[in-house]
Amino acid sequence: MNRIHFKLSAFFTLIVGLLAGFSAMAMSQTTSTASQGQLYLVSVGSGDPDNMTLKAQKTLQKTDLILIMGGKPGPLENELQGKVIMDAGHLLFREAQPKNLPPKMRKSPEALESQRKKVRQAVRNAIEEGRNVAVIEHGDPTIFGPHIAYMTEFADLDPIIIPGMSSFNAANAALGQSMMSGANQTVSLTAAFQLHSDTGLKQAVDSIKSGTTLVLFMNRNLSDTIQRLAFELPETTPVAIVALAGYETKQRVWRGTIGNIVERTGGEKLPAHLLYIGTSVQ
Repeated sequence: MNRIHFKLSAFFTLIVGLLAGFSAMAMSQTTSTASQGQLYLVSVGSGDPDNMTLKAQKTLQKTDLILIMGGKPGPLENELQGKVIMDAGHLLFREAQPKNLPPKMRKSPEALESQRKKVRQAVRNAIEEGRNVAVIEHGDPTIFGPHIAYMTEFADLDPIIIPGMSSFNAANAALGQSMMSGANQTVSLTAAFQLHSDTGLKQAVDSIKSGTTLVLFMNRNLSDTIQRLAFELPETTPVAIVALAGYETKQRVWRGTIGNIVERTGGEKLPAHLLYIGTSVQ
């Protein structure tokens, strides 16, 4: 009887030991998973910091490493206080730099690769150490953001996009109207440099003639763009400009036509702006 009791006790001891081992393994796996950091691509809105969503704000609060263009917090100084900040670059992980990139933003292939290597190492080290990383976009990352290639570069880390207000949203608000109301309900968004090629210009003109309102992002030379369009479009074609969209005390709006918009701006050199051409802004 004692021998049977001993064998049963040993059996139960073995079972308990195995269960404890499985439990420890499960806890270890959970702890390992929990220790991993998270990579975010965060929109802080266009313009003033208070255009940031609550979700973006909460994400930044739990973030340790910040990547931002230029490596300086700028207007986000309060929100990024105490964070480690690095330069996110401009189109850093894009395969090739655009031909129209301003000279001050251009880097040699060697300098680009050096920065990529530094960013890769910093991001991956932080994630492995259980720290959260945020790449900051001024505007929505999926509309006209220079950092969207981070999603591909670090796809294995399952990065999360925190959407937000783009310059397009802010500019529409500045204009005080919907782009999808009235007779015209077709809007085309593109970069201003697309008009620099014959093909791009033809596509833009054809879309405007068909009733589409064309919105050009990052237009830098108003006179040149209007001159290109004026060869193909009537002078009465409605035009609107929104510069510094989202900055409550700085944003500016001009309305006019292909024939008079340059004159209405006084010929001044404008910062990069959104240029609307078409019936939605008449």
